[in-house]
Amino acid sequence: MPPRQPVWPVADSDAAAPPVPPPGPGDDLAHRQFKAALVGGNPREVRRAAAALSAVSLADAAGILLVIERTEPENYERTALQWLARLAGEASHSDLRTMARAAEALATLPSRTAARAELACICHDLSLPEAAGVFARDHERFAQQLERLERHTLPSPGPRPSTAGVAAGPDLPRELVQAG
Repeated sequence: MPPRQPVWPVADSDAAAPPVPPPGPGDDLAHRQFKAALVGGNPREVRRAAAALSAVSLADAAGILLVIERTEPENYERTALQWLARLAGEASHSDLRTMARAAEALATLPSRTAARAELACICHDLSLPEAAGVFARDHERFAQQLERLERHTLPSPGPRPSTAGVAAGPDLPRELVQAG
C-alpha cells in the first residue's frame, strides 16, 4: 500500500513562494482584454478573458468576484470562498481576526455597500495595494451610481429626521466610524 498523502499541503515557512512567470508577449494584450471584460461585466466574457491570461492575480480574482457578485448571485458564495482562501494564502502577515473580518465583509457584500470599502481596507492593511484598489474603485463607482439614483428618485413625503448626533451605522466604512 502506498504511503498516504496529507490532506492539507505542508507549508515550509522558510520556503519561498513559487516565482510568478514573466509576462509573455501576448500577456499585455490578454490583460487589456481581461480588464475590458471586467468593465463590461459579462461573466462569460470575463471567464473567457481570464482563461487567456498566463496567471490570474489576487486583484484580478477580486475583479472577477465583483462581476460574479453582480451577475450570478447563485455562484457568489463559492467564488467568495475561493477568493478568501487565496487571500489567506497570499497575504504573508495575515491572521485569523483579519480573515474573519474579510469573511464577514464578503458575506455582507451583496447587501452592504460599505463592505467594498472594508475589503479595500483589509487588502491595504495586508500590503496588497492592487487588490485594495479593485475594491476601492468598485466602492467609488457603486457610491456614484447610488447617488445618481437618489438624485432621480422623488423625495418621500414629510421632513427627514435629523441625523445630527446619531452614531455611525453598520453600513459605514471602518475609517469613517473610527474618525467620528
